[in-house]
Amino acid sequence: RLNLGFTPGQVASNQAAREIEGGFASLPGDNPIRIERAANEAAAAAKADELISTYGGSIDKAGFSDDFLKQHLKTVDDLQTQSNALYDQIASGIPKATVVDPVSSLVLLKDRIASGGSKGDSLLLPAERKALAYLSSGDATYAGVDAIRQQVGQALGKQESPFAKSDVGLLKQLYSKLTDDQGSAAKAFGLGDTWTTAKALVSQRKTLEENLTTLVGKDLDGAVTKTFGGAVAKLSKGDFKDFDKYMAAVPPESRQALMVTSLNNVFTHGGRSQDKLSLPGFSNFARDLARNTAAQERLYKYLPPEIHGP
Repeated sequence: RLNLGFTPGQVASNQAAREIEGGFASLPGDNPIRIERAANEAAAAAKADELISTYGGSIDKAGFSDDFLKQHLKTVDDLQTQSNALYDQIASGIPKATVVDPVSSLVLLKDRIASGGSKGDSLLLPAERKALAYLSSGDATYAGVDAIRQQVGQALGKQESPFAKSDVGLLKQLYSKLTDDQGSAAKAFGLGDTWTTAKALVSQRKTLEENLTTLVGKDLDGAVTKTFGGAVAKLSKGDFKDFDKYMAAVPPESRQALMVTSLNNVFTHGGRSQDKLSLPGFSNFARDLARNTAAQERLYKYLPPEIHGP
């Protein structure tokens, strides 16, 4: 709520009404309409900026996007550091030569072969057949299983790996099963809780990485304010598909700040510039949004009540 006064032409949805008043405002001399319109626009722009800043947003969208990415990449790194420390603790507690029974991984690979009938062996690539031979040898060690898991993880991360040409679906399943087999070994050595915590940290990190990709692109070179701001602009048309998708990817602690920052897109809606308040565009957005209750509820959900009122 800007709670400001405007001339009729500044908030009119009718193009003709805006043009008529604009024509009067363009007349030379000490034009009271032009003076009033300019004062209204300056006051509204200042109020809009104040509102955004007061409730945790930023009028510097580029700066906000940069800080957002840096903050959450740091969280990714912190989660990686924490899980690595726990895995190191587990590795030091389990002798590397400890023989393990990788039953979950074996069942997966053998079932894949069985699904192909007489030609089942052809369903496995060389790296997969080599892994199967090692895992079924009866001499598979904890360290050996861990090495295979890491190679599979590298392939999933598009890094150089013996499994680089393997089917992604199979790799995801194999990674999960290898992890389960290592978890069983960790439990046998009294490290089950540590393993569970480390696995949860990895899952949390991967989810955050995937969400960042959704918000700023796979190369992490996009701007979250551009991605989300575009979704906010669509709400006035009753289109909340992108809004729901992107908001779900935003960490809960960042949602209000991003939502308030995205009010920049609301205030400049329909204008020629992305950094200049558009009173007719803002008026149209608010009116159209009010007609789409489901979309309006989504917008209001992440805004402080002081902004939108009861």
